[in-house]
Amino acid sequence: MTQEPNIPKAILAKAQRLAPVFEDYFPKGSIKMGGGTILQARWQHRISTDADFFVFPQEFNKVVGERGGELESSIYALSGVNTHRSWVELTAIYCEMDGIELTVMPSEPLFRESSGHVVPGTGIETETSATILSKKIIHRMVQAGSVEVRDLYDVFASISFDSHALERALAPIRAEQLAEIVALLKVVPESWLADTTKPLIGVDSPPSHSELALKVCDFLQRRIDRLLGR
Repeated sequence: MTQEPNIPKAILAKAQRLAPVFEDYFPKGSIKMGGGTILQARWQHRISTDADFFVFPQEFNKVVGERGGELESSIYALSGVNTHRSWVELTAIYCEMDGIELTVMPSEPLFRESSGHVVPGTGIETETSATILSKKIIHRMVQAGSVEVRDLYDVFASISFDSHALERALAPIRAEQLAEIVALLKVVPESWLADTTKPLIGVDSPPSHSELALKVCDFLQRRIDRLLGR
């Protein structure tokens, strides 16, 4: 395994502080770091201000169900942790450390594959770009319909930075589901970018909503056409 480069220093420091707690409670290899933070580390397309970790559901449920209180106490004991904004629940583990949010969630990835990288100074592996994108598309765009600007921008950026990863992320998704995403993006109002509580950070010249939606919709439509043999 090689170290994942370019993880923001502030986030990396918190992940390194949390890693020993993770290693005490979760089986080796069961927890991975993913989300937009890892994509931005690879593509440098925006700035991420939080960290997402994912654990296989079976391991997550066992640890939280049997040792949740103990785990919470271990997190509270770490320096910089805001105990009023950190807790362990059956659905997720939340930790705010020195103003940075770190979240651990149960997740069954579509692709059980190795990225070949770990978070520097830890034994925590990072997720592949295809895995990260698949979660953003399936959980935010297909199942929940609660896509955030940052999710759409990550998919938008992947077309230029790693279209192969995007194609792999889309592979399990049916043509009808992709069509639903296209329909959703076409009716989102222009004001959506300004109304979000999670704006893009570190993008010098952010594209307009219409630019974002058009590029993503065009990419998805081409895949729909291939799937339907058009």
